[in-house]
Amino acid sequence: MSITLSRRELILSASAAGLPGAAAAQSAPDWQRLPRGPQSPEGRPGYPFYGQYLVAFWRRAAPSTVLPEDNASERAPGRIVRALPSFDARGRSGVPAGQQAVLMRRCEVIRDRMLAQPSLSDIHGASLDFVPRARLSTSGPNAGRLVCELTMNHRAVRLDFPETIEADGRFHTPTPGEQLVFRVNDTASLEERLVETLRFGPNRLYSARMGHGAFWIDPALEPLAPLPPYVSDVNNLEHVPHGGDPMAIHLFTAASASNASQTNLERGVLRPTHWAGRAMAALYMVDWPAVVAELKTIR
Repeated sequence: MSITLSRRELILSASAAGLPGAAAAQSAPDWQRLPRGPQSPEGRPGYPFYGQYLVAFWRRAAPSTVLPEDNASERAPGRIVRALPSFDARGRSGVPAGQQAVLMRRCEVIRDRMLAQPSLSDIHGASLDFVPRARLSTSGPNAGRLVCELTMNHRAVRLDFPETIEADGRFHTPTPGEQLVFRVNDTASLEERLVETLRFGPNRLYSARMGHGAFWIDPALEPLAPLPPYVSDVNNLEHVPHGGDPMAIHLFTAASASNASQTNLERGVLRPTHWAGRAMAALYMVDWPAVVAELKTIR
């Protein structure tokens, strides 16, 4: 028989010894002993990989893991909305009707690969939902290319908020939250002075004006030369092919849209079980080149 704890019972259980995920936490590494913050390994001089401790933690931790220092709200199972809303008028700008379904399926693949990661598959402390967008680029070097974007919203659960909703033992608090944004063929990523910092497993990681993330780039756009700070020149856009197949993929980026979480990550104080830590760990653990290869087959 399954028992669903009420919101009040979850709050009252915060100091109990046998909280959900306590056993799983015993098998997870002590994250505070992992190299992090200023001790993070460098991919190249001056560019540490701040997220490695998150990956090291979630490679050994069970999906339901919570830590003793997590509060009641952070221990609460979060709602996951897998269904993607239809492209609205703003989210399908200029995209031919016959190609919208293809772009939606590409968004579904990105969603599925993220939700397959242990840090998100049984998320605690936050709810997840996804918003797809697509547009036909009509100007610049990317003209004629279909641009696809998927935003993953992760919203902190607040059991003390009266607006918090409970359904099937999982929780959602309608707060703005934070976002991870996945973009296909959006050359604005290059305009953010995307600079490769290191390779981690199959992934290439980058540092840009707006934060850190992972990317895949067509070999035709190489080399990806770093630009000095505050230089407005756009990198390699002259190599983006004009015309041709609008569904072809030349660039993919995945990045956090939150400066606050990035700061905590760089300081090494972002807990792996914090909802933002869970999201960033998943971003780094997905094999993005394999995902891009799969996206290319969707026609």
